[in-house]
Amino acid sequence: MDPANRTVLREAPLDALRSFLTPTPQHFVLAALGIPRPKPGEWSVTVGGAVARRRTLSLEAIRALPSRMLTVTLECAGDPYAPDKPTRRVSTAKWRGVPLDRILALAEPLADATHVWLDGADWGVYRPDTKHAERVNEYRKDLPLERVRRGDVLLAYEMNDAPLPPEHGYPLRAIVPGFYGTNSVKWVNNLLVAHGRPYTLFSGTLYNTAEVVDGALERRPVAEMRINSLLTSLRDGDVIDAGTHLLAGWAWSARPVARVELRIDDGPWFAAALGPRTDYAWQPFEANWTPARPGRHVISVRATDSHGDTQPDDLHINQVASIAVTVR
Repeated sequence: MDPANRTVLREAPLDALRSFLTPTPQHFVLAALGIPRPKPGEWSVTVGGAVARRRTLSLEAIRALPSRMLTVTLECAGDPYAPDKPTRRVSTAKWRGVPLDRILALAEPLADATHVWLDGADWGVYRPDTKHAERVNEYRKDLPLERVRRGDVLLAYEMNDAPLPPEHGYPLRAIVPGFYGTNSVKWVNNLLVAHGRPYTLFSGTLYNTAEVVDGALERRPVAEMRINSLLTSLRDGDVIDAGTHLLAGWAWSARPVARVELRIDDGPWFAAALGPRTDYAWQPFEANWTPARPGRHVISVRATDSHGDTQPDDLHINQVASIAVTVR
């Protein structure tokens, strides 16, 4: 681990988010425990648990399997100790890898298995020197096999047409389209087919919500991304000239986006033009705005997905975002 016992966080700069694909060096990074740096040629993935036959596959064997390339927007689920705080830590990249269901099939999961646990090679103390400090042996997450069987969950080895960099999971990481980034485990070295969910720090304690189901309290994992949007053509605090300005950015969700609206100050919401969806990537929106007067203006954007879910006004990870600009 280099660094070890330290959360590595790198935000994507706004300039990099103005392009459809986020350049790899500017794609956001969040590594909770530090960054493993394995030596080339020394990697394998074990598939075990509730399977007919345990398998260990070399990286070369995985790369030899039929692959898929998908364009996927990843969004960070934010601070697990402040899960409603909006961060809009988001980026989009092309990922090439082998569908996870194809790899699991090689070990023949038992018919009554329900989940797969994905282990990353990162380990250590999470948030040392705080009251939340806890040592873990691996970064473990779980996925329902029902989700994996759709065929679009990847074990990826390429990002934007190049090998994965260490901070993005070299040599192998999961990509779970439509799910928050915490589920796309990096440095995957172990797959465990199971009858249920694990109870570990990152899968059973953090990144979970408590919900009452049929009178009982259940842990529900932070999974599908909620509808969200980001204005990229202007930034908070900009000073702009009078005249017509393009208001443009991105909207995304686990599902296709149906509509994007903008609002100036306390005026009415008006529709933006919405572009198409490619694979599981964000969708572009744009509208023209001609300020009616000089001075300070607040620009807000909200999106609605194909199921009718709309960004909320109150505090949630996908709360409607606003920026303020000054027209001179």
